[in-house]
Parts: sequence; structure tokens; C-alpha cells
Amino acid sequence: MDFAASACPLTLTVNVLGNETTVTMTLDGVLCRDCVALGPQGRTGWEAKEGTRLTLANNKVPRLIKITLAGSPPPPSNAAIAGHMYNVNAYASRHGSRPSLITISPQSMIVLGYDQDKLPDNTTAVLIAYYDEQAGKWVDLETAGYVAGGEEVPNTLTSQVTHFTTFAVLAKLAGTTPAKFETTNLIVNPAQAAPNQAITASVNVANSGGTTGDYRLEIRVDGVASGTKQITLAPGASQAVNFTITEDTAGKHRVQVARLTAEFEVTAQQQYGANLWLIGGILGAVLVILAIAWVTWTRRRVAG
Repeated sequence: MDFAASACPLTLTVNVLGNETTVTMTLDGVLCRDCVALGPQGRTGWEAKEGTRLTLANNKVPRLIKITLAGSPPPPSNAAIAGHMYNVNAYASRHGSRPSLITISPQSMIVLGYDQDKLPDNTTAVLIAYYDEQAGKWVDLETAGYVAGGEEVPNTLTSQVTHFTTFAVLAKLAGTTPAKFETTNLIVNPAQAAPNQAITASVNVANSGGTTGDYRLEIRVDGVASGTKQITLAPGASQAVNFTITEDTAGKHRVQVARLTAEFEVTAQQQYGANLWLIGGILGAVLVILAIAWVTWTRRRVAG
């Protein structure tokens, strides 16, 4: 009897994107030799050293490890997926009907490649991460360049793993702040106006954030909305925004844009000119009447 065969009677199949690699193992799931399983292009795979023990739930032994492309979950807000996401699963059956949790001791290695030319311009680091389903977030792993046959493989990373889940290469992005708008220098011109005279309210808006954004301004007169405008500003840009308003009620009025306030006054119309014409007309009529009365009285006196 072949002692090696009797000591390692089981076979583990590792399927990486359709490429299959087999390795023998003991009845309790210990690998009898090194396993290097890579995909079609040799830049995605799983590796484990001789003596590594693989244990499934209920102390079962895995017969199949399978790496397939994944479509979710989305990357974190400060990173982009550099290439593909991969599901790594272990199965108690060679047919792989239902995946099982696996414990790997000591650690094995996941191998993932990425396309350098497709990295975002603001990439600061490239690393492997796994998705923690219970926490609902990506967790970064300590990552190193992949070495095969003593030579480093460009744009390929490895990381030690003790369990299987969803893995991906993440491109960490330079931190950017959202658009942040500041309004200053509210000016109302003229400060005094006649009823229904056009008045211009001007305010300066600046974007001190790190991204382009839209900003909606509303002007209120005496607490009542009088108009709105929306502008788009790039980071570091500023713009003067003008509103035209009218008011027919005499007195002081309060203007508000964002948190800025100002005042203008509507003055009552002056009727002095019209009043003088009216008084002059009345006086003229009185003088005519008096003149007629004087002439009449004089004639009667002479006749008498």
C-alpha cells in the first residue's frame, strides 16, 4: 500500500474563474503539499502551504474552494473598486451546492490583480479589502506585492486570509470635502425709494469646499419669500447674485438672504406741486369773484 496515498486519501479542488487545481489532504483537512491555484491570467487565485488545516462548520472537510466574480456590495465612499470583486467560498461537496464557513490555520493567501491604467487620478493607495457582512462595511487588509517563482508580478497583490467572503482591490482616494457655500456682503440699492421703484439686492456667494456644487438662494422681504435663484460654483469660485424687488408700502422694510439682513425705506409721494396748483386756482377764482363784485358795486354807486 502506498503510505502517502493512505495518509492523504482526500482531494481538494480549487476552482479559480474556471481553472481547476487539485491538492491532496488528510482525513482531517490538512494539506499534504503546497497549493497554488491561479485563474486564467495568473493574476487571481488562492494559495496555501503544506500543513495548512481547513475546517468547515460541524468539523467537516472542504472538498471544493471556488472563486467567482461578484457584483456587490458597493465600495466605501473614499475608495473605488480597482478591477473586479470576487466571492470566495468553500463547500463540503465536490459539486458545490451550498457554501460553508471555513477556518484556515495557519493563514492562506488571496491573490488579486488590478489594471494600473484604470485607477482614478486621485488614487493614494491600492490594497486588498474584504467585506464584513455583519458590520456592513469593507475592511482593509495588510497587503504586499505578489511574488511568483521568485519574481514580483506587476499590478498584483496578496494578503493573508483566515476566512472566505467577498474580496476586492480597493483604490483609496484622496480626501475631498463637499461643496461649502458662504454668503457675504448683502447690499440694497437704493436705500430709499419711491413706491414700486425697482430696488436691487446683491449678495456675494463663494464655494470654499472641495467639489463643484449647486446652491439655491431665496430672498425674503419682511419675512415673505420674494424670489429664488440657483447657481453652480466650482471649488474656490465666487459670484455676485442680484435680486430685483419692489415695494408699495411706505416705511422701512427688512431684506433677508441666507443669514444676512439689510433694510430699505419707501418714502411717501410728495404732493406739494399739485397742492400749489390747486391753491393757486382757488385763489384766482376768489380774486375774479371779488373783482366782479367790486366792479358791480362801483357801478351801482356811480349810478345812484
